[in-house]
Amino acid sequence: MELKLDAALSKGDARLAHKTPSNQNESLHVSFADSPEYKKLRSKLMQVLEPHPKIREEIAQALLEAEAANKRNNEGYGKK
Repeated sequence: MELKLDAALSKGDARLAHKTPSNQNESLHVSFADSPEYKKLRSKLMQVLEPHPKIREEIAQALLEAEAANKRNNEGYGKK
């Protein structure tokens, strides 16, 4: 899972595919930004950047903008 997380972050991919055991042919798309792993990573990043408020604010703003852009791009995702 850690390698998938690292790969997703480096690619900027906010969606991870997950296949359920009951139906391996259909893939459910889960927003990476909503995952507990992402929230934990983001929290840790903000803690590490605590001594650097200007950089911390810039990164926090960039993350918020990226999350908003991903939500806009994924609106209606999976709807038929």
